[in-house]
Amino acid sequence: MFKDGLLAPLNAESMRYRIAFQMVTRARDARREIVDAFVEDMIAAHIGV
Repeated sequence: MFKDGLLAPLNAESMRYRIAFQMVTRARDARREIVDAFVEDMIAAHIGV
């Protein structure tokens, strides 16, 4: 996605960290409830909330 120009780091010099995965969704107000539930489950599974 980076090479296609669809995603870009906000400030690569000061905001570096490793992530297990990337997820892109529609803006929160345009998402459906099922997508919000999925995103919340993914966050909980990966950061232990």
